[in-house]
Amino acid sequence: ILPEIDDEWAEEASEFETVAALRHDLAQRAASTRAVQAQMAVRQGTAEALAALVDEEPPEAMVQGELQQRLQDLAMRLDAQGMDMEQYLAATGGDIEQLMAELREAGEGAARIDLALRAIAEAEQVEVDDDELTAELEAISRRVGQDLDEVEATHRESDQIGAVRSDLRKNKALEWLVDQVTVVDEDGEPIDPELVVPPPPDETDDETDETEQDDEAGATE
Repeated sequence: ILPEIDDEWAEEASEFETVAALRHDLAQRAASTRAVQAQMAVRQGTAEALAALVDEEPPEAMVQGELQQRLQDLAMRLDAQGMDMEQYLAATGGDIEQLMAELREAGEGAARIDLALRAIAEAEQVEVDDDELTAELEAISRRVGQDLDEVEATHRESDQIGAVRSDLRKNKALEWLVDQVTVVDEDGEPIDPELVVPPPPDETDDETDETEQDDEAGATE
């Protein structure tokens, strides 16, 4: 038996005092989630289209590096779920040869994207300054729960500062490319870029306040 959807229920079941405010929050969350998913899809689609433009075969060392990284990521995810590779293959109905072929294909695509982004960064003179590098190291320190100095020292000792800077440079190149492309739908019609931008929180908060004020005014009348 479902409860009656009224303001009393909204106040008991959520942080909001009215159903209108709760509905507005749910709508905003859904819109923001879809916008983020759309942004990710645009980046992924742009990267895949970019990879298709690379005619040269990527170096085998790059492909193997990408393959091993994907294999390691899969193993870590399975371990977090209490599964091993044998159980995973049994559950998916696949075999190790098929899995390795799929991972290699993905690795080849990633290597092509890597090469293309390096070329774009070089052509467009995309650079990463020290402030951007420090900001990325700070983000890493927050993720791993370590001090910035400790993270920076670890990366310098393992000679990974250059790799972090290179990844940032490629990300900036991809961001530049995304800004240049035109996103189209299945029929080839351009899609308004604003559709994939989440609504600003301050504007939606103002709208919520205005809605509640209107409801209160209507109730008073």
